[in-house]
Amino acid sequence: VASCSDDDPTRVFIQSVLPTSPCGTRCFNILPCGSSTSGANSLTSEYCLFFEAGYGTLRYASAPQYQLTIGCTDDVETMTTQTITVTVVSNTPPVFVPNSRYVTTTASGRSLPGDLVYAATTNDIDGDAVYYNMVTNPDIPYLAMGYADGQIRATNDLRFMCMDSIQAYVTAKDAYHPATSSVTVGITIDPSNIAPYITNLDTTVSVDENVGAGFPVLTFNLIDKTTYRSINFHMTSASDAGMEQYELVPSGNTAILKTRINPNYERGDTRSVKLYFDIDDGYCTANETYFLTVNIKDINEQPTCQPTKVNNIEIYEGNINTDTGIYIQDPDINDVHNFTKIGGSSLFNIDPATGYIYSPSEIDIDPGKEYVQYPLRFKVTDKRGLS
Repeated sequence: VASCSDDDPTRVFIQSVLPTSPCGTRCFNILPCGSSTSGANSLTSEYCLFFEAGYGTLRYASAPQYQLTIGCTDDVETMTTQTITVTVVSNTPPVFVPNSRYVTTTASGRSLPGDLVYAATTNDIDGDAVYYNMVTNPDIPYLAMGYADGQIRATNDLRFMCMDSIQAYVTAKDAYHPATSSVTVGITIDPSNIAPYITNLDTTVSVDENVGAGFPVLTFNLIDKTTYRSINFHMTSASDAGMEQYELVPSGNTAILKTRINPNYERGDTRSVKLYFDIDDGYCTANETYFLTVNIKDINEQPTCQPTKVNNIEIYEGNINTDTGIYIQDPDINDVHNFTKIGGSSLFNIDPATGYIYSPSEIDIDPGKEYVQYPLRFKVTDKRGLS
């Protein structure tokens, strides 16, 4: 940058540097370089300006330009000076290669911890170290990016990720700039493990009473697109009665809900129950808890008379209105019964609603007779016609 000529030996030095900070005279040095040449009456020496990296930092933001005054002297005659302007070029942030806002890649769904998923590449024309950061959408714990190398690697078995794609927002910076460069990496997982699901829940079903234990109520329509393990089913109930009444029985790659005990409509706590189901394939759990409402349907049952044999009633003569003494047993709660006379003495009849025996007129037995026996036959019919 400078030549100094004189017929005497000379030296060159930096007389001043403006501004004096952050570098000043500490950062610059001028030294002989190249060869010296001799003329008829003079000696010319070449000098080069050096930046002393160990003594300061050139920062464009602090001082974009320096004015250096270079002196040339033989220490006898008047010194000659030269002004040199040093312009500091601003540091350039790194950029991604390729320079695109969106890139795609494919990763195996069977990737294990440490397996490479994607390697980001950047270019920093200043040769600075580049540092990376990543945010995924959705936020998951199965991928991580190397801060210094830009490599996205699996941190867990990706079968636990339970998605077929994910987006990673990656930024890069150097020591002199914030993260101004970014790229979105669209990662397709193939093959991917998707959570199993049931297509015929949530719903309500009915089962007839008295079908017995082990009766199939509902077979689940299960979809599992990527079968790695057998499906796990977990059933709970809103009441203990639901778990007492029903059980879930595995069947191949699905399950069947069956009766554990004989359904009985007349039992109030099992008449209608709500069951809940969670399923998983060992890696992925279904996105929702399914529910099933099971109602036990009332089946009409025949009423019976107790006792079943002939029942004798002793009453005094006169106007008769008496209970039969027969108990009507009907498993159907709140059923309505109708009483009908089907045979026996014409002196008596039966009330159709109450079942009481009555005489339309006064009964009088002959003197000297201890009693007179009158037979009477009747039937009981419920509201659905069973008798």
